[in-house]
Amino acid sequence: MTESRRRFLRRAGAALSVASLGGCLSGGNEPTPTDGSDATTGGDGGSEGTPTPEPGAEPTATRTDAPTATASVSYFPTTTGEFAAWLPTPRGAGVPKPGGYVFLSTAPAPLFDNREHLDDRLSGALRFDSMLHGIDDSAGIRSATTVPGGWYTFETPFDREAVAAAYREDGLTADGSHRGFDLLSSDDAGVVALGDDRIVLAPESSTALDGSRRSRVATVIDAGTGNAQRYGEADPDFGRLVDALGSHHSALGLSHERGANFADAVATGKAYRFGPERTRVRAAVVFAEGAVRESAVASWAADADAFRGNAVATTTNGRAVVADALVPTAGVSKLRTTVPAPDDGTATPTVE
Repeated sequence: MTESRRRFLRRAGAALSVASLGGCLSGGNEPTPTDGSDATTGGDGGSEGTPTPEPGAEPTATRTDAPTATASVSYFPTTTGEFAAWLPTPRGAGVPKPGGYVFLSTAPAPLFDNREHLDDRLSGALRFDSMLHGIDDSAGIRSATTVPGGWYTFETPFDREAVAAAYREDGLTADGSHRGFDLLSSDDAGVVALGDDRIVLAPESSTALDGSRRSRVATVIDAGTGNAQRYGEADPDFGRLVDALGSHHSALGLSHERGANFADAVATGKAYRFGPERTRVRAAVVFAEGAVRESAVASWAADADAFRGNAVATTTNGRAVVADALVPTAGVSKLRTTVPAPDDGTATPTVE
């Protein structure tokens, strides 16, 4: 096996899920969101209008300089609607202690299809050699989900028999089947599962979780095919976070200990939804029962780098608080994998 193929399972997932949307990774390192500094290269500031709240959410606070009129925004199609189905429970995934894990969800194909509206630096990152059989480049990936240190899933069309043969030629061997997926593995590359338009893989470097890589892949497949409980079903806080993040082209988040960043917060995330002219940047924070602190999120959002000085609207829906801003699409040149947190926050989303 060539060295490039030997590293493909360690590198390709992180590269495709994040670098395809402009996150610059080097040396094959997996993306690890680190702090609450959360920055998106957006416009030069100024008011861009108040985004439309998601259905069912009641606007309860808005930055004083935000326009009162509700902006009408057009967005590109999204293909990430089923991403949460492929996230099993933390316990099933092998998280070694109580807690959750961080996810990154992306939709490269819709962005590539609309690349003429994007900053050249972001659109330029959308096309590259994936080094992964079954995916010529990121332009064909309808959706991808990364769990750093754990596994990757890709929804993309491919020739299943030809791809399996290519992996066997690289030294992977057949390792049985599971719920309609063909599994191949090797000691120095990890495990790859091939389904119909779906690839699930656990690379050799995925050692942050307990259990074997094969059992982890099987657990992901069980969740994705509806044969095992999912993260959002087992953890209502995580389920609320997924709902609050809404439709997106890029999102990340996790559930965590109470107060790990915002006081009394139990889950935190961020999402981008791109359109021809404007992109919605959203921060979502889920609080413990009876402890919703919209004012804390609004205060943070007023000066957060994530929104680049654009008008921010905050809404509360149950225990979830959402902060939205619209930024010029043409000014978004890179996406950063960090979650919202106040200056004194301590959340560091990694595989716990």
